[in-house]
Amino acid sequence: MGSVLHGSLLGSTKQVSPTRPEAGETITYTVTLQNPGPVLAGARVTDTLPSGVTYAGDLWASAGSYGESGGVITWTGDVPAGSPVVIGFSAVVDAGITDPTAIVNAAVVNDGLGNVLSRQATVIVDGYAVFMPVVMR
Repeated sequence: MGSVLHGSLLGSTKQVSPTRPEAGETITYTVTLQNPGPVLAGARVTDTLPSGVTYAGDLWASAGSYGESGGVITWTGDVPAGSPVVIGFSAVVDAGITDPTAIVNAAVVNDGLGNVLSRQATVIVDGYAVFMPVVMR
C-alpha cells in the first residue's frame, strides 16, 4: 500500500475580481493554497504587484503570518492536508490608464521543500466587451 511522502501545492490558484475593471477601480486578489498530502511546514508566498496597480489594503489570510511592504505581499505558514489556506488583498488600478491594458500579477509559491511555482491572474483594464451578432432566419 503506497502513501504520499510529502505534500504538494500544484493545485494552488490565484484569482482576481473583477477581471475587467475600469481605471481607478479597486480589485481583489485571492491566492488559494491547496495541499492534498501531509502538512507542508514553512511554505511561503511572495506577490510583487506589477505596475498599473497599487496596494490598497484589506490583506488577510486564513492561517499563517502575512504582511505588505512597498507593494510586495508576503505570507509564511503551514499548509495542512485537505484544508486550503486563503490569502486575499485589494489593489487599485492606476487611474491614468486610458487604453485597454492587460495587467498580469504573479504570485511565487514556495512549498518549503524547494519546489517553487508561479500562479497568475490577469485583468484587462478598460477592456471592451465583445458580443457576437445574433443571426436569425
